Amino acid sequence: MAKKTEHVTGKQVIRDELIKLGNQTISVEDDGELITNAELLARQIWKYALGWSERDETGKEKSVTPSPWAILILCDRIDGKIVTKQIVAGKPRTPLTKKIDDVRKSDLNNLAEDI
Repeated sequence: MAKKTEHVTGKQVIRDELIKLGNQTISVEDDGELITNAELLARQIWKYALGWSERDETGKEKSVTPSPWAILILCDRIDGKIVTKQIVAGKPRTPLTKKIDDVRKSDLNNLAEDI
């Protein structure tokens, strides 16, 4: 009997590789603690959500305001919401019910042509 092979999609491969890269240790904290890529990314999202101040080369204080996208990501993930696809600007989304209606119409038209 032939062995059943597992079908792997491109999305699964990318997801698996991202998880591997996220778990890699890349840095050491000042106190000697190891940091993973995933932890570093989470820290960056927190940084952008909170905003920060820094001095430029001339010594002038520069303030970076909190970013709404970072706040939204944190709130959604903390609440346990799943990540949703972003809508491309200028491209309206077709509702699922409209897509289903279009398929039904097409099927009925094909059926009528066959008669």
